[in-house]
Amino acid sequence: MDCSFFNNFIFMPVNFNLLAPIYDFGEKLFFGDLLASSRNRFLNYSTNSSSVLILGEGRGQFLNQLLRVNQSCKVTVVESSSRMIEKQKDLIPKKHLNRVTFKCISIDVFIADQSYDLICSHYFWDCFSYREISTFLPYLIESLCNGGFWINTDFIDNTKGGTKLNFLKIRFLYLFFSLTTGILARKVEPFYQVASRNSLKLLDYEEIHPSFIRSEVFKKVA
Repeated sequence: MDCSFFNNFIFMPVNFNLLAPIYDFGEKLFFGDLLASSRNRFLNYSTNSSSVLILGEGRGQFLNQLLRVNQSCKVTVVESSSRMIEKQKDLIPKKHLNRVTFKCISIDVFIADQSYDLICSHYFWDCFSYREISTFLPYLIESLCNGGFWINTDFIDNTKGGTKLNFLKIRFLYLFFSLTTGILARKVEPFYQVASRNSLKLLDYEEIHPSFIRSEVFKKVA
């Protein structure tokens, strides 16, 4: 994958190391099991995958479930936080560790050295601006096999059909993460708009929580 275009793109990497020890507690406190269930909503699309790329895995809950339901896949995890990767390795059974390649790098320097038949991004793109998503996504799609799946989950960031409380929760999260991790994004951009312009066709989706959390599955088409 040619990433030479990134040389002229200013990207500010974020650091989640400070939050790694308390991330699960904070997620449980604010959302209960809602985020965990949303990550696993479309796990059925992973059962026949042999090569999987996970972007921004956090503490490893989804990775652990993926390795459980698919006993043969090889997984590459791109995660910029070294402490998050430590938590992932502690969570995963040792018998599965040899199936996972951990890359502790930010997305702007990741270069795929293979093709994947599944890419997963859960609560990942909410850290990026629309311009950043539009820049990085086409290069990542190049590493997805034709006919491969992309599973994406994130918040729905608007007041249409949603509640003011959920809208305020998202605003609080952005304020908190901007202070603790350095993210510059201020709202959740609609991933599907960029995806649909770059060879990804929406196959399935579900609002796990109405007008608040959406999980979606895309397929790469020629």
